[in-house]
Amino acid sequence: MVRCFASLSMTKAHGSATKGSRTPLVAGVAAMLKQLNPDLPPHEIKRILKESYTVIDGEYRLLDALQAVTRAQSEARQKDSG
Repeated sequence: MVRCFASLSMTKAHGSATKGSRTPLVAGVAAMLKQLNPDLPPHEIKRILKESYTVIDGEYRLLDALQAVTRAQSEARQKDSG
């Protein structure tokens, strides 16, 4: 799987970003999480997305799609084994 990042915020140097530019990317990652685990409720998807971002240069918050998918898979396996 290729690591994919979606911007969650912009730096002051780049000005403010509109949500429209990042919404399709974040929605795509959320759809992958739901496909991996159809029983995952919306609040859990939101939690996984929030826990799967990386801060770069102390200013950029980027969603790491691979990390989000890995977390969802791990939680699905734990649920199945527990």
